[in-house]
Amino acid sequence: MKNKPCLLIALLCTSFTPFAQTQKIVADKIAAKIGDKIILASDIENAKNEYGNQGLPLPETGDCFFLNSELAQKELAIQGVKDSIIITDDEVDALIDNRIRILLSRYNLPPDFNVAETKRSLFPQVKEQRLAEAMQNKILEHISVTPAEVKAYFEHLPKDSMLLVPGSTEISRLIIHPKANKDIVEHITTQLLDWKLQAEQGKRKFDMLAKLYSMDASVGDNGGRYTLHRSDRQWDAAWFAAVWKLKDGQISPVIKSKFGYHIIQMVSRTGDDAIVRHILLIPQPGNDEITEAKLKLDSIRTQITSNKLSFGEAINLFADEMDRNDEDMPGSLDSLPAIASNTFTVGVTQAIENMQQGNISKPIAFKDERQRDAVCIIYVRKITKAHAAGLKDDYSVIAQLALQQKQKTTLQKWLDEHIATMPVSIDKAYADCDNAARWAKPGQEGN
Repeated sequence: MKNKPCLLIALLCTSFTPFAQTQKIVADKIAAKIGDKIILASDIENAKNEYGNQGLPLPETGDCFFLNSELAQKELAIQGVKDSIIITDDEVDALIDNRIRILLSRYNLPPDFNVAETKRSLFPQVKEQRLAEAMQNKILEHISVTPAEVKAYFEHLPKDSMLLVPGSTEISRLIIHPKANKDIVEHITTQLLDWKLQAEQGKRKFDMLAKLYSMDASVGDNGGRYTLHRSDRQWDAAWFAAVWKLKDGQISPVIKSKFGYHIIQMVSRTGDDAIVRHILLIPQPGNDEITEAKLKLDSIRTQITSNKLSFGEAINLFADEMDRNDEDMPGSLDSLPAIASNTFTVGVTQAIENMQQGNISKPIAFKDERQRDAVCIIYVRKITKAHAAGLKDDYSVIAQLALQQKQKTTLQKWLDEHIATMPVSIDKAYADCDNAARWAKPGQEGN
């Protein structure tokens, strides 16, 4: 788990949605002012909508909670400017691009959803959020908890409100992605080369080809566009290396990555920054290849259940490279990554729910998060039932909660100290909020 406290700066801990721009309330008004920044009633309404879109229950304090979060965010951002914290436009662009890609891959957005317009409207909001987050991290970067503090935190928990640790299932999995036959791969390669030629000859635009044909789930109105920096490390190595060989306007030959086959167009490049577009095609295996993968995994399962092979050894020997953990040690189950069961599709999750600790599933065919055909076997490492927390068995959980509490206290103290240095006024509509008096000085309340 990350150590970023989400209790005070709630807006920094949720992802924006593209629909916020259309949810402005009709009778907008200024809800609060802090320094040279204003908070509109619509900002609070949008924050509530974003919270709800995350599937989170609305706080009991309602609008007051979101007003407090907005004020805290702006106070942090103002101090971030004073402390000369630099947030580059490229960094903000990359954040928005990444989040929009996630949205495009997860939701059926309305036909009139405009990526460029959404980016422009969200830029100030995201930059302020990132600046506030950076300032918050600066305040909390050296905060930690000692074992004595963890023990004290646990012992001071109210006796009538037992700390419950929810039940969990820890699993490891061996995944094989069936390979498409050579004819399919050859067909895909030919198609990509044909599109490359059409784009180079000006017959069709690369971005339109990407919108029509790319199997990258994040491609929408952005036409397969990505903003990159040479120091980035999250990209496929072969794909990323091919990018930096291109000049402005140039289109790559067909590139094979762990995701499929691509052609890449360099839109523009300045030093270590680049904007590219790409088209991805994923060769799909047929029923014969899926059946072959199932038979292979069934044979591996037999070797494991007959103690000829451990699950850890099987992963190292047979799992696809991209699904193999670099720290896996042959024969060592403790070194295998524990994976939450809810990261799989419904069919796989249902299979896990019917298994006992120590069981290994039969081969299961499913679509992975990139909609590729895959087959897996699942090893149920540990099933933990919901229980009252104890220092011995649940130290890491309690330590995390103790750290969050210390961070919350530290951040609240910082906010209180800096409120005195800023002019704050709050509209009378929010006068009943518990924190309104703390933010606004006497005589500063809105009319």
